[in-house]
Amino acid sequence: MDLRHVIDDFKRLELKAKIAIAAVVVVICLVISAFIDTRYIASGSGVMLYWKGNESYIFTEQSHTGYHISYLQLPVVVLMQFYWTPDPSNQRDCPVVIHVTPTDVERHRGPCGGPEVQATLITPYDNKFFGLCQSGLLCKWTIDGYVMATPAEMRNLDPTTLPTLARQDGQVISGWTLHYSPGPGAQYDVPLSDGSTISVINHQKKAHSFPWIEVVLQRSGQKPQNLYDVDATPHKATAQEYIATFPPQ
Repeated sequence: MDLRHVIDDFKRLELKAKIAIAAVVVVICLVISAFIDTRYIASGSGVMLYWKGNESYIFTEQSHTGYHISYLQLPVVVLMQFYWTPDPSNQRDCPVVIHVTPTDVERHRGPCGGPEVQATLITPYDNKFFGLCQSGLLCKWTIDGYVMATPAEMRNLDPTTLPTLARQDGQVISGWTLHYSPGPGAQYDVPLSDGSTISVINHQKKAHSFPWIEVVLQRSGQKPQNLYDVDATPHKATAQEYIATFPPQ
């Protein structure tokens, strides 16, 4: 039986029979789509910048969230992406702090993992940066990531004061000026005392869209240097990219 005969036979069927066959085909397609998934990755995008004189510390958002979404779910996820998302299949955070000095740009990378590798309420004190790590313990940033504060540091800096410390954009804390990521379509420039300028730009077009933060360093007489450029819009990932982002433990 060739395709032409099948088409002719289908044309001769009554309308009810055609509807029934079409309904069966749709059900089969829906069942198949529920068991076939695609992979998406959403990356966090944002910075917290402290600067003083001729140097700056840029605490960058480096989180990644992976989703296994069935083709049956995909239309709902696309329509509701700003109000609801499915439970993540994978999550990974790799803290990176960029240290800008008059002569160099250093990238300090901490270990990758979950919430235990991150800190909140980052605060400069005694030329170091302290925060609250998991379980609310006082920790500090080093070139190898966050480590627990020493007993002497905990005596000098009471961790219970960190949540009460105001951290408004533009505020000066221990001589360091604080800036967060700018709003949609905005940017700001930080003029360092050596003549360099750090520009932080948000390429986000609308309030109901995903942030896209870029940080550019401009030194006198040199080409602009891109320090950070992350678009938080979720994107479909290949199997190789997904495995590279979330390597098996």
